[in-house]
Amino acid sequence: MGKNYISGCRSGHRLWNCPDQITARICVEYFTIGHPRLIDSDSPTVLALFTGVVATWWVGLPLGLGLAAAARIGRWPKLRARDLLRPAGKLLALMLIVAGIAGSPGVAAANAGLFQLAGPLGCNVPPDKHTAFLADAWAHSGSYLAGIVGGIVLWVNTWRRRLALASEADNSTLPKGKTKMSLALAAIVMAGLPARATDSPPDYRGRQFVGFEALSSFVERKEAGGDKIVFASPVIHADINFNEVVISWNADLHADSHLEVTAQAIYPQGPTKYYNLGVWSKDRDRGPRHSQAGQHDSDGDVSTDTLILG
Repeated sequence: MGKNYISGCRSGHRLWNCPDQITARICVEYFTIGHPRLIDSDSPTVLALFTGVVATWWVGLPLGLGLAAAARIGRWPKLRARDLLRPAGKLLALMLIVAGIAGSPGVAAANAGLFQLAGPLGCNVPPDKHTAFLADAWAHSGSYLAGIVGGIVLWVNTWRRRLALASEADNSTLPKGKTKMSLALAAIVMAGLPARATDSPPDYRGRQFVGFEALSSFVERKEAGGDKIVFASPVIHADINFNEVVISWNADLHADSHLEVTAQAIYPQGPTKYYNLGVWSKDRDRGPRHSQAGQHDSDGDVSTDTLILG
């Protein structure tokens, strides 16, 4: 993490210093006279590097630290320094564009006499450099504003990017889309078994309830021997990604009958087997009432009454 924090801080300073390299070449007096002389050099490159960093570290450093924190802190997928090059480059381009746009009004205002250098600056800056000096001042102000606002936006976008990566990672581990459930009955169930899904919106907190009120849409068939009636539901299309299925019911059974519930998941590559999610009877003394163990395979397993898909 330390390496990425250092990279983030360096990125912040680089973003902040590039406009300095341009404005130092437009009017070097902006650095030698308009700011305290911090280094004995008249080189625009050296002055922009040294003065630009020393004079603005208090802005560039927090922006770099904030970007590194947005990219690394937390349990979500972490971004590396190279993952930030493109968005940081876009911010740099924005700062340069804003600096150029902001400098133009400075030139126009100076030529029109609306703004003039006065006091010590007016005396110390050569007259033929007054317009260029004011252009640098306007360009710097615009660039700093764009850098501060753009840097904060970059923090937010970096954080949102990590959240999106986390969501994609979660979704890639879950079966997509739909399940098919069948209900195997030893006698006709009078109430509480699925038939038609409600139209209520899905619960996006990770759970979705699908309710049924009748058996009219189920496919009914009798199995060999005629003592078992099977009701198979239509395919149920889930509105969320899921990896667990729990089935509950209300049933009014004859005393000598029992209910067996099975379910399967349908993936794009094909369905799983049917998993037994419980056997239930009205009278446990006359009929079975239990869950079924030992159903684990490569697609999933049953924990008591919960189908857990792998």
